[in-house]
Amino acid sequence: RSEPERAMKLLLLSEMFPSIGSPTVGTFVAGQAVQLARRLDVTVVVPVVQPLSPRRWHARPRLSGLSAPPDVDIPPERVLYPRYPGLPWRLDTFNAYLAYHAVRRTIRRHGLKPDIIHCHPGYPTGYTGYLVARWLRVPLVMTLHGFDMNVFGGADIKPYSNDPSFASMFYSPTTQARLQRALLHSARVVTVSQELADKAEALGMSRQRLSVIRNGIDASQFYPRDKRLMRHQLGLPEDASLILFVGSLSYRKDPLGLLKAVRLLHHQGWKVFCVFLGQGELRQALSSAVAEAGLEHYVRIPGSIRYAEIPIWMAACDALVLPTFYESFGMVLMEALACGRPVVTTRTGAIPELLRDGEHGALIPPGDPDSLAQAIRRVLEKAWDQDALVRYARSFTWERIATELERLYSDVLAERLQRLAAKACDSGPARG
Repeated sequence: RSEPERAMKLLLLSEMFPSIGSPTVGTFVAGQAVQLARRLDVTVVVPVVQPLSPRRWHARPRLSGLSAPPDVDIPPERVLYPRYPGLPWRLDTFNAYLAYHAVRRTIRRHGLKPDIIHCHPGYPTGYTGYLVARWLRVPLVMTLHGFDMNVFGGADIKPYSNDPSFASMFYSPTTQARLQRALLHSARVVTVSQELADKAEALGMSRQRLSVIRNGIDASQFYPRDKRLMRHQLGLPEDASLILFVGSLSYRKDPLGLLKAVRLLHHQGWKVFCVFLGQGELRQALSSAVAEAGLEHYVRIPGSIRYAEIPIWMAACDALVLPTFYESFGMVLMEALACGRPVVTTRTGAIPELLRDGEHGALIPPGDPDSLAQAIRRVLEKAWDQDALVRYARSFTWERIATELERLYSDVLAERLQRLAAKACDSGPARG
């Protein structure tokens, strides 16, 4: 009898991954990891920066909750969170190497011997992964998510440049060169959109080694539920048109633009109720703007919520609204569709690749509260085919994405074996 086939050993390296302390960070990577762990021998390594700054040289911030949250269905001992010091400002070019040494120590301590490494995102973790893969002499797969290519790679900084919280020092010729080096030394580069694949190709990546594999949804959590029951459970009005924002309360997601649209709708006689789910630097400004507009009875900004609660809020709303200035994929949009709710969002980034105006909701230009208000009104007035929205969203499941990735890994390892075999033949003893 032949011996059973050994499970492929995958090292998933990502700075974006949930923890008990930050349960909503990198949930899209976690969804992918959970499905892969049901098929492969997966270990997740999450490099965690412990920032050092002139204000904090003598008082390092405490990092708590560095373990996998219970809703991530991977054994906690297979999710590792090595820390490394994050040097400030002009010294931050050393951080990728500090992360590399922290990951290297973790690999040695736990005796990890991966067959393949998969990194998220392309920078800085992708460059760290390139260093690790070169050390271990194993193939590297990298996924580009948007900010890595657009900012660190210098492909499209414009959507971020007007953000008051955006640090222009994120980009430099060094970050671009490192990202490019990691790309060119990757066995495969995965992008979550065709737009990002085109940008990677422009940076020198061959089309043959590029694969567009989009993010997925967890259909076991995001599905239609009774709207009235969910509103009763959340203490929301049952007789109002309710729109939902899910995302970071940051300039790029434009929550203040949505509030302006809500105010316009109220001036037009539409008593729309709006909920903002998220945290971010604009939270206080948003609260102040709500009070200034006199909309306290029509706007709710809940505190921090668990990721598992988001589907309940989605099921309670009439439409999800995301007036973002840039979105590389927009997983929250697909999750809303999976709950049977139409979306109002912007025609930017990869969104036009995924959604059709009038079929999945409404697409508008970013930064235009008037157009946003009109689009919200159109979506709320239309009777939507809930089953059609759900069917479309369920074509993007983590099970399907994991199948595509498993096939990609197998192709990469098969190509590596072929190269090693060819090299062994070329270096064999010459015949006399």
